[in-house]
Amino acid sequence: MRLPSHHLELLSPARDAAIAREAILHGADAVYIGGPGFGARHNASNSLRDIAELVPFAHRFGAKVVCDPEHHSS
Repeated sequence: MRLPSHHLELLSPARDAAIAREAILHGADAVYIGGPGFGARHNASNSLRDIAELVPFAHRFGAKVVCDPEHHSS
């Protein structure tokens, strides 16, 4: 019997861009990072500029940056 092949992805939460970079350097396939005032990590200290600089870094290592604006905090 052949088992179906599933691609597992390591998604690491990151409080800030520096932690996100370290997670990527240590093998994370993707990082979850909150922006200013949104996401589950709304207390994170990430500006839109931090996130914009993180994306090309992640892509160089074949990783993704996940940011969920659907859970807006007021």
